[in-house]
Amino acid sequence: MDEAKWVEHSGSHSWDGDTLVEDSRWKMRGLLLQFERRLLFSADGTELRVRERINGPQGAVEGEFVVPLA
Repeated sequence: MDEAKWVEHSGSHSWDGDTLVEDSRWKMRGLLLQFERRLLFSADGTELRVRERINGPQGAVEGEFVVPLA
């Protein structure tokens, strides 16, 4: 088996009010990465807000994107 290409993944989805929360765990290249992605549509439906937190071996990073829909 090629260790550099070996990947293990598990994930789940749940709701936190109106926000869809996606949690996933990835094991690859000997590392554990944990992702939390939160998706929320604006009240008027014109944008999707995506907030992401990624935990890696050196700690967490966060980012947020707004996707225009109309």
